[in-house]
Amino acid sequence: MKFNIPFQNKYFNIDKDLRYQLIRPYWTIGAKSIIFSVVSSSLEVVGTALVLPLLEILGENHVSLNPQNSDLLDKLSAFYFHLAENKRLPAILLTLALITIIKNYAVFLSRINENAFFLGAGNLLRKKCIVRFLEMGLPSYTKMNTGELLGYTNEQSQRTESFFKFSIEIIKEIIAITFLLSFLIFLAPTLTLVAIVSLSTIAFFIQIIINKVNLHGQKTTVAIEKFSTLVNEIISGIRVIKSFNAETRTLKNAENALNSRYKAEFTAYKSWSAVGPLTETLGILVLILILFGGTILIGASSNSRTNLPILLTFTLTLLRTIPRVNQLNNLRGEISLFRGSFEVIRKFLMSTESCELKDGVILFTGLKNKIEFKNIFFTYPSNLEPTLKNVNLSILKGSTTAIVGASGCGKSTLLDLLMRFYDPELGSIQIDGINLKNFNIGSWRSNIAMVSQDTFLFNCSIRDNIAYGKINATDDDIINATQRAYAYDFIQEMPDGINTIVGNRGTKLSGGQRQRIAIARAILNDPDILILDEATSALDSNSERMVQKAIDEISTKRTVIVIAHRLSTIEKADNIIVLKDGMVAEKGTQGELLALQGLYHKSYKAQNFSTLK
Repeated sequence: MKFNIPFQNKYFNIDKDLRYQLIRPYWTIGAKSIIFSVVSSSLEVVGTALVLPLLEILGENHVSLNPQNSDLLDKLSAFYFHLAENKRLPAILLTLALITIIKNYAVFLSRINENAFFLGAGNLLRKKCIVRFLEMGLPSYTKMNTGELLGYTNEQSQRTESFFKFSIEIIKEIIAITFLLSFLIFLAPTLTLVAIVSLSTIAFFIQIIINKVNLHGQKTTVAIEKFSTLVNEIISGIRVIKSFNAETRTLKNAENALNSRYKAEFTAYKSWSAVGPLTETLGILVLILILFGGTILIGASSNSRTNLPILLTFTLTLLRTIPRVNQLNNLRGEISLFRGSFEVIRKFLMSTESCELKDGVILFTGLKNKIEFKNIFFTYPSNLEPTLKNVNLSILKGSTTAIVGASGCGKSTLLDLLMRFYDPELGSIQIDGINLKNFNIGSWRSNIAMVSQDTFLFNCSIRDNIAYGKINATDDDIINATQRAYAYDFIQEMPDGINTIVGNRGTKLSGGQRQRIAIARAILNDPDILILDEATSALDSNSERMVQKAIDEISTKRTVIVIAHRLSTIEKADNIIVLKDGMVAEKGTQGELLALQGLYHKSYKAQNFSTLK
């Protein structure tokens, strides 16, 4: 019994908010970053408070401050004035140095954990996208382009990482501002109230700009998607572009896409760029207002010398607060810039949540009798007319069935349904009397090997490509498979033998060599059912002979389904299915079909089965 457990997704189930799913595995790291931020913010306040006794020591004057809320400050100043006069300044400077070191070490730890947090969330988001790519059925891929899909794991995910980074930085800035404002209230409640009202008014006006940034950020996301799609098309279609001498036209299209992206990003950043300068300008005006008000209060005080240290400490604290308010507004703008990318990925994950085929529970252990296609109808999502119409046929265990017909008649679609890349709209595929939908997809596909005209090889070694379906195969198993596929000799002539890297899509190998590698992969997998989709149609005569010998080797004692145009392949079949316009026009042995004097007979006489009409 041979089967594989199907791909299981333990990371993905969008039944909760996506942000929660991404944050949950890393919440302790994020919490550490915030805790260290609390430590650094509190030490910043303590360091600022030490300015008061420092000013008094430098002025060699310690008096009771005696406002209602200054008890702690009095005690702090008194602590240093109780020391010997020559030790006061060194003591307070040493304290400031220690606080600065500890505070900045806490900042360092906070940033490390912050980076680990948003990078971890970004990696998990990419993993979710890849999981979704693997889960999606082929119908979903017909509705999307590769550039758009790549954008989700590349630029859009990178921008989403920034979204999470700035989110946690906003929390940290809010914490720091809270500590500083609390200290300001402690020093001078009236002046702090004026500052809070003024800064809140600033935040209200800044929000108007941030809303514009958010809108233009969404437009930027769309422009990025379009540009990524175009770049992918250029790379994928470079042969066509060059063959039609279309480089200039393609460059023009790329320039237009780049200009659209540039305009969208520039407009977004133009609005965002106004946030910082405007916030700082208004903040300085607030500071001037506070200083002016504080000066008036000191002038009205009976002991201005007593209140001056408090005003100076208040001013220093406010000078530390306003830049943080500026940074908070900047971060709000940054989040608006990058939120669109997160929303695009979230929309993709949500919209494709139910795009995978429903898996069955029965484990397939091998074909015992036959495969039956019963009243099959199928239409591709992009087509109006069905590709297959009322198809009925049987494939017996151990037999070779050839499917022939003109291009577009539904031959490959029939095989895609058998592989369960798609499900038929109507009808069913019965495996020994059981609906194919009831079988576990992994166990079913692990018993099938397909060798097609367009063989795909991964950019890794020949060994890894052959062992792709059986990763625990030994070197002896792999060598035996290459010998049976008539690939051993040419592999030995390669620079690194079986460890030679084949290049992207196997470009370092010839077409015949790629086919024999694919056949060796199929032999190693030891399939119960073998599918050959025009496996020799694109080869020269010498390569075809070698590949055909390899096919004959693997076909022994297996159920074989072959799409072919060449008589040498078709005439060996136990059963021949002739398709026309998505329907079974004729079926039977070669002798029976020739006796009918129909479509097959006509093509047989012309020795051309690719134009059956």
